[in-house]
Amino acid sequence: MRDKENKVDMWLSKVEEMVDTGDDFWDFLPDTLILPDEWERFLSLLSCSSAKVFWIIKPSCLNRGMGIRVINKESDIADLRDLQTSVCVQKYLLSPYLLASQLKFDLRLYVLVTSWDPIRIF
Repeated sequence: MRDKENKVDMWLSKVEEMVDTGDDFWDFLPDTLILPDEWERFLSLLSCSSAKVFWIIKPSCLNRGMGIRVINKESDIADLRDLQTSVCVQKYLLSPYLLASQLKFDLRLYVLVTSWDPIRIF
């Protein structure tokens, strides 16, 4: 169980709990990790991945795409070893679902969470 220090960590903690139950509902999510907490797992996944597998690194304290980068080898992460804040690392989807016009899209949904245990979302 990860330390619940911010909203990303809390959400990922809930996702991990649901994945641990064997529920196939979350299979669409790519591998997602929070560094520095999950260094060992990330290094293991990175070393087992081919050069065609890319990882997207997103700082948790920035917005509007600032600080985001894409890597595919261990030599690209030397500057991440001494992190002062957390970053989200996610396996990059090479062939994401596209609109009919072949454009990427994102959905921004606003929800009201009234309880974490049991989880209630409206």
